[in-house]
Parts: sequence; C-alpha cells; structure tokens
Amino acid sequence: MTLFIITLVLLVLLILTGILNRLRGTGVIKHFGTLRIEEHKLKIFKKELVIPNMNVEIKLVWNHVYGLYFALIFGILSGSFWDGVLALTGYLLGESKGWGEWVGALTRWEPKDEEWLQTRYEDDEGKKFPFIHQIANYFIKEQIEGSLEDKLKQYHRYATLALTLRGIWWFLPMTVIAIVFGLIPVYVGIISLVLIGISFPLACYLGKMIKFKKSFKFLHFSRGWENQEFIYGVFHFLFFILPLILL
Repeated sequence: MTLFIITLVLLVLLILTGILNRLRGTGVIKHFGTLRIEEHKLKIFKKELVIPNMNVEIKLVWNHVYGLYFALIFGILSGSFWDGVLALTGYLLGESKGWGEWVGALTRWEPKDEEWLQTRYEDDEGKKFPFIHQIANYFIKEQIEGSLEDKLKQYHRYATLALTLRGIWWFLPMTVIAIVFGLIPVYVGIISLVLIGISFPLACYLGKMIKFKKSFKFLHFSRGWENQEFIYGVFHFLFFILPLILL
C-alpha cells in the first residue's frame, strides 16, 4: 500500500512538472505595471557614473512559478528553507538565457529550404554568455559547403550539441549549489547534468513525433515546440529523482 501511494505521488509530480514547464513557456501571468527610473549621475572616486533612463516592468511570469516549484522540492528534499532559496536563485541563473533557435529547428517538422537555413545562420542565439554557439561550433561547425541536404544534416548536428550544452547550463547552477552544500556527491551531479543535457534535444525530437493537440483555458498542446516543453518538464522531474536513486 505504501509503495502504491509513493508511486502515485511520484506519477502526479511527474505530470505536474511537465505541465508547469509547458506553462513556463507561455510567458506572463500578470503585468502589474512599469517602473520608470530617471537618469541619475553619481560620482564614484571622482569619476561620474551616469545611470540612464530605464523602464522596469513589474510582472509575474510562469518562469517564476516554475522556479518556486523547484525551490519547494529542493527545500523539502534538503529540509532547509535556505536551500530552497538557493535553488531558486540557481534556477533563474541557469534558465535566464535563450535557446529558441535550436528548439525551433529541432521541433520543426515542416519542410526546410535554403531560405529557412539562412535565417538560422543569421540568428544570434547563444553567441553571448554563456557562449553556447561558440563552444558547439568549435566541435561541430554550424555551416558547411555542399548540398542543401548535407547542410541541413550538419546544422541539425550542431543544434543538437548546442541544445545539449544549453540543457546542462540550465541546471548547472542548481547542481553546483547542491554539491557545495553537501546535498549530493560530485559524481551524481555530473551524471544528472549529462542526462538533463541529452534529454533537451531528445524532448525536441519526441515533441516533433507526437502529434497530440489539445487546448484548455490556459494550457495548449500541439506537435513540436509545445509538446517538447511538456516532455522536457518530465525529464526535469527525473533530474530530482535520479540523485535519490544513485545515492
């Protein structure tokens, strides 16, 4: 009976995590307003520092909810409120950079032509910190000469590696925090990161294969990108379960 309850709870959490990651991709929940900051001039060590005019949007997005969900799980597993706060910080640091180019490429099932490929080449995704493009391109060149088929195959190999690295980066800060505070050993963290990285492009391929389409009030599923988000959320939950299995 106890095993049945544990299995049921884990199954519910597995599905919930997938749904929350899908909702994370939907963006803003509530926009409360915009804080306008006027230009200010400060003198620091006899040098003038100018803070320009800024508009700071105050809003609640699903990304924050998803991060709080991770913080809750992290805090419960560790038995510490502050570990949960650190997990939230680590999650936001890891998730903050984009991955749209590669997810869009790997979840696309429609025909791809030369024009589409050129738009991929011109995309600036991952070229700034943490420099995912440069690292992936070093090992697998994004662009090669040859037929369209050859160039598409090469680009998809590059995108697969880039997205794997991006998945690792997403969970790297949380993993480092868990290791530093003695919650998991180093080898568990490394295994978890490798698997969560590999599962990112895998979720894209599965999302492209699964043709399920359904719309609810705030939740939508469709072949490609949207189904990928649900599947990758399931893999995210396994990221938390794996250390318990390996320990």
